[in-house]
Amino acid sequence: MHRWIDCYAPLFGRILMGGFFLWQGIQATLNFANTTLVFNNVLWVPADVAAVIVIAIEVGGGICLIVGSRVRLVAILLAMFMLLTSTFLLDYSYGPALALFMSNMAIAGGLLCIASAAPSSWKR
Repeated sequence: MHRWIDCYAPLFGRILMGGFFLWQGIQATLNFANTTLVFNNVLWVPADVAAVIVIAIEVGGGICLIVGSRVRLVAILLAMFMLLTSTFLLDYSYGPALALFMSNMAIAGGLLCIASAAPSSWKR
């Protein structure tokens, strides 16, 4: 018999973390014009292409975490995504950016914990 923390905590953690990314992707889709403004400074990719890529990563990664599909791989890729977007897209000229950066690092850390501990499917 498994303890609750062993059976359900990883599932709830994946649902919460996946829900975060799914929600962000849905919001970015609904506010596509504002999303593309964020990527105007990315010179190597057109802003609308970058926005579509980010939305696909957030929505796809969120769904994968929620349903338990390729959890380890997706969690690692989303952690790398958080590190890269925090490093290259945040404007550190205003005060709240540091708090946002630290929040993103905490999310990346949680994703790495999911990658190391969570099962890859619904069942153990």
